[in-house]
Amino acid sequence: MPFNKIKKDQTIFAVTDQNVLMPLVVSNVENDVEGLEGWLEVTTKMSDEEVSRHQSSHHQAYFRKLFIEPDGTSSRAGVFDSKEAAIEYAEMSIDSELRHLQSRMEALRAKRAKLRNV
Repeated sequence: MPFNKIKKDQTIFAVTDQNVLMPLVVSNVENDVEGLEGWLEVTTKMSDEEVSRHQSSHHQAYFRKLFIEPDGTSSRAGVFDSKEAAIEYAEMSIDSELRHLQSRMEALRAKRAKLRNV
C-alpha cells in the first residue's frame, strides 16, 4: 500500500540506522501542506509497547513527522507500511554490514600475515 493512502490510527513501522524496528501509530494526517501541493504531513507516536530511550530519541528526531510525496513515497528512508517489509529492510541492511565486516576481517588477516614476511 502506498503511503498516500495512510490513515489515522494506522500502524506503520520504522527501522533506525542501528536496525532497531519501531512500530509507530499515525496520530494525524494533514493533506494541506503549505508549499508542497499534493504532499501529506503525517504525525506519528510510539505504539503502546514499552520503548527504550534510544527508540524514543529516534522517534523524536526522525519519525515523529513524516512527509509523503504525491506518489506515496515517504520522505524518510526506513519507514514501511508493513512489519514484514521493515524486517526485510533491516535484514538486508544487517547482511550488508556483515559483508563489509567480513571484507574488513579478511583485509586485516592478510595484513597480519604480511607482517611475518617483511
